[in-house]
Amino acid sequence: MEEKDLFRGIKESYTVCFLDGCPKADTCTRRVAFNRMNTIYNSAPCVLPKVLQMKECPMYVEFKIVRKAYGISRMFDNVTKKDLVTMRNAVMNIIGSRTGYYRVFRGEKYLTEEQQKEIKNYFQSKGYVNTNLFDGYIEEYNA
Repeated sequence: MEEKDLFRGIKESYTVCFLDGCPKADTCTRRVAFNRMNTIYNSAPCVLPKVLQMKECPMYVEFKIVRKAYGISRMFDNVTKKDLVTMRNAVMNIIGSRTGYYRVFRGEKYLTEEQQKEIKNYFQSKGYVNTNLFDGYIEEYNA
């Protein structure tokens, strides 16, 4: 996978960190994003120096590759009619909103690993095991 594809989740509006002296700079997505964005953009939101005085940085995001799911067009294919409305509403709640649900449905928004796990666990609790819940997956840096 190309490096630029892994950075697709890090947009111009992503908060970056340019602070020298941070002990976690090598493992922080915000610092890596700054190093990359520094060559692409002219401005970006940033972490302020006061975080260096704190015991733990509240802006720290571990730099790692995450697997996100997209598209749920076949999620309810094996769900019985009597369970459909209840289960769709539960998935909307997990995603966070009706609008978010339809953006995920169309593949415009990605589900985090936590959301994927919560949805899979919910389906299993309702007796739907081994169903193909998501249309596809992408990998990108944690942002």
